[in-house]
Amino acid sequence: MQALLDFLLGIWRDLLFFKIIAPWERGVRVRFGKYYRGFGPGVHFKIPFFDTFHIVNVRRQTVDLEDQTVETRDGIPVLISLSLQYEIRNVESVFVKVQDFDVSLLTEAMNIVAAWINTHLYAECTIERIIGDNYEPIRKIGFEWGCTVLRVSVNNLARHRVYRFVTSAATAGYYNQKTT
Repeated sequence: MQALLDFLLGIWRDLLFFKIIAPWERGVRVRFGKYYRGFGPGVHFKIPFFDTFHIVNVRRQTVDLEDQTVETRDGIPVLISLSLQYEIRNVESVFVKVQDFDVSLLTEAMNIVAAWINTHLYAECTIERIIGDNYEPIRKIGFEWGCTVLRVSVNNLARHRVYRFVTSAATAGYYNQKTT
C-alpha cells in the first residue's frame, strides 16, 4: 500500500508547475534530459514531467570520517580518524563534476592523509604536521568539486597493534551450516 501511495505522490509532484527551494538549499534543473541551470531559494517554474530538480543543502557541515589504520614508512601501524568541515560553494559543480560529492570528498580526504602517513616516519606523524601538510590538497579537491573545505581536524591518532581476521562469505556460510 505504501508503494502505491509513494507512486501517486510522485506523479502528483511531477504534475506541479513549480518547485520550491528553501533558503538553505540550492538546486540544478535538468530539462529534457540536459543540464539547464542552477537555482537559488524561491519558487521556480517547471514543465511537468520534463523538468527535474536536484536539490542540495548548502549549510555548513561537519562530518566525522571512519577510523582508519595506516602503516607509517617505518612499519608502525597507527589509527587515525578525521573530521571535515565544509560547505557547498557551487551547486552546479557538485552535481556535474562528481557523483556522491560528500562521500567522494570524505574518501579522498582519508586517501590523502593515509598516503601522507604511509610516506612518513612515525616520529613525523604529529597532529599539527598531518593537518598542516594535508589541508591544502584536501581543500583543493573540495574546491574542484564545488565545496569549500573550512577545517580538517584529527580526532584520534594512536599507535596500536593490528589483528585482522580474514574470512570469505562462502567460508563463513559453510561453517555456520556445519555447526547448526
